[in-house]
Amino acid sequence: ILNTNSSLRPQIVTIHPGVYGNLSLDNIAFSNIIWQGAGSGDSYPIISGGIVVPFERFERSLMKGVVVANLSGLGISDWGSIGNDSNCVTGCTQDLIHLSYKGRMMTLARWPNIDAKQHPHNSKWNWEHVNGLSGEDDTGFSMNTTQNPDLAKRILSWKNGSDAYVHGYWQFDWADCYRKIKNISGDGDMVRLELEGSGNYVHTKPNARWMAVNVLQELDHPEEYYIDVEKGLLYFYPPEPLTKDSPDVVLMYKKDSVVNIGSAVKNSTLSRLYVANGRHTGISAENVEGLTIRDVIVSAFGSNGIVLHGKRSSISNVSVHDVGCTAIQAKGGNVNSLLPGNILVENTTTYRFAQWKRTYMPGISFGGVHNIYRNNIVSFGPHNCFHGGGNDGWSAANCTFEGNILSDCTFETADTGAFYTCGQQATAFTNRGNVLRNNVFVRARNTMGTGVQKASNQAVYLDDQMSGWTIENNSFIDCQVGSFIGGGRRNIVRHNNYVKCDTAQHIDNRGMNWEKGSDTCNDVSPPFKTTCNPGAAQWMITKGPASALWRKLWPELEQIQQDHLGLPARNVIANNTFCDCGRFLDVSDETAAGWFTKVAGNVETKNCT
Repeated sequence: ILNTNSSLRPQIVTIHPGVYGNLSLDNIAFSNIIWQGAGSGDSYPIISGGIVVPFERFERSLMKGVVVANLSGLGISDWGSIGNDSNCVTGCTQDLIHLSYKGRMMTLARWPNIDAKQHPHNSKWNWEHVNGLSGEDDTGFSMNTTQNPDLAKRILSWKNGSDAYVHGYWQFDWADCYRKIKNISGDGDMVRLELEGSGNYVHTKPNARWMAVNVLQELDHPEEYYIDVEKGLLYFYPPEPLTKDSPDVVLMYKKDSVVNIGSAVKNSTLSRLYVANGRHTGISAENVEGLTIRDVIVSAFGSNGIVLHGKRSSISNVSVHDVGCTAIQAKGGNVNSLLPGNILVENTTTYRFAQWKRTYMPGISFGGVHNIYRNNIVSFGPHNCFHGGGNDGWSAANCTFEGNILSDCTFETADTGAFYTCGQQATAFTNRGNVLRNNVFVRARNTMGTGVQKASNQAVYLDDQMSGWTIENNSFIDCQVGSFIGGGRRNIVRHNNYVKCDTAQHIDNRGMNWEKGSDTCNDVSPPFKTTCNPGAAQWMITKGPASALWRKLWPELEQIQQDHLGLPARNVIANNTFCDCGRFLDVSDETAAGWFTKVAGNVETKNCT
């Protein structure tokens, strides 16, 4: 193709069934071409970044149920590492070689074990709890083993491991990360684990949840594995006995992305492909234009499934599962300039994401301007199922979220939402015009327990004064909280139906108390350059690149300083129905009126069907 005259280049490149190495489209000559597989469904051609471990390499080990394979001569030159990623919020910088079998990510040897007797798309992660601290500690933690001498023996046995880690929700039940074990000491009464690294939210609190990871001695459960880097050996406890006819055991090896679409490539299409088995990302498409990804399966990636940043691009009829971090990240456009992204994400299915980093790793990560996310099914997210806008680095304006089904989200965490957006870093008043409509939210609850916080889980969470959103015609079924206004302004919540929710609608006035400093300020700067909410809004309408358009679309921002700043003012909560809920609203109508929020026409029904 590169050596062909542009007028003679093919419009379609057919990829026949088989297994192929990585695909890199980084030349303008690859524009205006459909790259499509000849097969369908299970017979899609496979674009793989993996290294197959031949069946003949496996031998029985001395450990029950475990086989071992020598990996020498398979082309492994970079073994990678877990690393001390102490960013417990957004960090997903692991560089580990993971293992896949039947398209599923296997589990790095750990204790306590995962309970796989759950839904096939979800397993319960079991955790131990810190019980030997009286206060916070950022250097490690202690375990009181007086009543459990076997636990002391178990932890002390890890001293022999050269690369053992702990994974925990150290300071909050909405932030998790990994830390390497530096030293283990103690006796039968108290055992101390000293940890490497420092960072945000690593101050361990009493009762914090944790587990040991990458410990050979703990390889005792189906689907667990361990790689002895020094000896080049793979230990694997397969979910079923391996035979010469078994599916391939695959090392997820390729770094960076297995499929890469460069910014020079315009108006291209990927279709009917199975992308699998990489250390980091499945499909990477940065600064692209006119890209279509359709009828594609992506699985078994240590970091992300699909990352698409650009404009006039779409992801449709795609399945992404078994990824360590985010399943689909699709963003485009610029909120400051209001230049549209025109990104479309529709008819996708994502599950078994966040298999490495649990928090802030959603099924769909959104952001930008005039993007549409519709008819997607996102399920079994330990934290968020949709996450974006606000303070994640990509604000969102005039985006539409419709017809999506979010189920069994937030099951392992606290103070979070199935659909979550946050107004920190002065983004609360500058993410406007977004609409959530005709979506279904099912079982937004914590079902796995917490460590240091009480569960507070909502289906739609407008956090930290997020303002200017519309939530309409949605169904909320069996949620702790249906929709949540965390101090924000001019949000519209109407024509929704809430069934078997503890609280249908939450609203609070945090801008009048603990977040007051974000509103009583006058620093006029862009979002992310200040923490002053009214200052960022003022910058948008006076100094931003689209200030005139901002004033036209949202004239209320010109008077926001005089319009009851700090109150959750000008919200409308109207004409909703609720059935078998603990309560509709968690403040009185009089309190809401005092905040200049309208509450009207909300009706309790007796038929919950």
